[in-house]
Amino acid sequence: MNALAVYYDVNGDGKTDYTGRIVYRGGLFVWITGKGKAFQPVPVSRPTPSSASFTHPVDVLFPEGTPSPRKLRLAVVSLYRKRDRAPNTGWLTVTFGPR
Repeated sequence: MNALAVYYDVNGDGKTDYTGRIVYRGGLFVWITGKGKAFQPVPVSRPTPSSASFTHPVDVLFPEGTPSPRKLRLAVVSLYRKRDRAPNTGWLTVTFGPR
């Protein structure tokens, strides 16, 4: 089984709030779901044979009125013969919005 998932923690509690699953449906797309929501699929490109890239509007992941700057914590898990997580523990943090 091959699988690639992106986990999103939007409130800093260390738990996954949204999950993006990269799937092939006549092309590669990421399907993001969580908190009772499902967003439109976003196309995924393959800049290199060992990488995947997509751009998703992050504002939709935060409740209306969330102050800036916002922090989005990400983790990526791939499954191909074995499970691999980046980072191994914790989250990658991305800050966006006015400072």
